[in-house]
Amino acid sequence: MNLPTDGGFTEEQKQYLDGFVRGGGLAGSLNVLPTWQRTLGLPEQSRPPAEEKNLTAEEKAKRKLNGLDTWDLVLDHARVGLCALQLGIAEHALRLTAEYSSGREQFGRPLGSFQAVQQRAADAYVDVEAMRWTMWRAAWLLSEGLPATDEVLEAKYFASEGGHRVLAAAQHLHGGIGVDMTYPLHRYTFLAKQAELTLGGATEQLAKLGDRMAT
Repeated sequence: MNLPTDGGFTEEQKQYLDGFVRGGGLAGSLNVLPTWQRTLGLPEQSRPPAEEKNLTAEEKAKRKLNGLDTWDLVLDHARVGLCALQLGIAEHALRLTAEYSSGREQFGRPLGSFQAVQQRAADAYVDVEAMRWTMWRAAWLLSEGLPATDEVLEAKYFASEGGHRVLAAAQHLHGGIGVDMTYPLHRYTFLAKQAELTLGGATEQLAKLGDRMAT
């Protein structure tokens, strides 16, 4: 399916937007997407014709500002919104981990006092901050109407990779209680994995960034 060249939307794209508004946001929009757009990674079928590859960054920016790439712009905003959701998930999972490791005692001392636990939690904190600032950078560029393709890919990468690492660390530091259905962490783990897969995964974002750097 090609993107519209007149700034309008196809019927499938209108269904996507209608699902976003009426269906409770991203989850509602994904329910009405055709099979080719079940994730917010950027499938080749949704790209504009091949001649766009020959446009300069300035020309592409003008096309976006003129509404010629409206669908891509909508998707970029949705992707950054999902990165923000992933940030919130990871941040709260890290907070749960800090609270748990501070109160849980092992060998007569709090779990959080062990150096290995502190190092793992510190790495997770760095990932959360990387997710935060790449997301805000992409969001600011989009809000200003500036080209943000690379920055959106970077935000998606850190949301996918960082979210995965933070939740893995949270589960590891919680031990068995992390998968207990009466404890909330498992919900954050499932939601973070859903967001990661919806974004397309970290490897896909690096591959796209590499392609852009090579061309």
